[in-house]
Amino acid sequence: MTTDTLTPPATQPTPYRWRWPALAAILTGSVMEMLDSTVTSIAGPTIRADLGGGASLIQWLGVAYTLAMTAGLLVGGRPGDIAGRKRMFLIGAGGSWPAPSCARSRPGRR
Repeated sequence: MTTDTLTPPATQPTPYRWRWPALAAILTGSVMEMLDSTVTSIAGPTIRADLGGGASLIQWLGVAYTLAMTAGLLVGGRPGDIAGRKRMFLIGAGGSWPAPSCARSRPGRR
């Protein structure tokens, strides 16, 4: 004697509702980091001329920027675990906009 068991129909899992805004936030953060890196590379010759260094100064500038970004990621990871990834991302992204404005508005700027 065989018994047929009814299996429930397979349902698709509901997609994450905020996936596209989350993707946009991640891409925005990545573009902001890429722009910072590009600005550092473009400003290298001017910094070299102002400081009177050689070609190695530009290389050290790139290495120092990479080291600072890496250290910031490592140090910022623990507060992200404690306070939440979203909050730390918003604090970091919010801080990256006023800082260049303050640097541009300093007195004695050419």
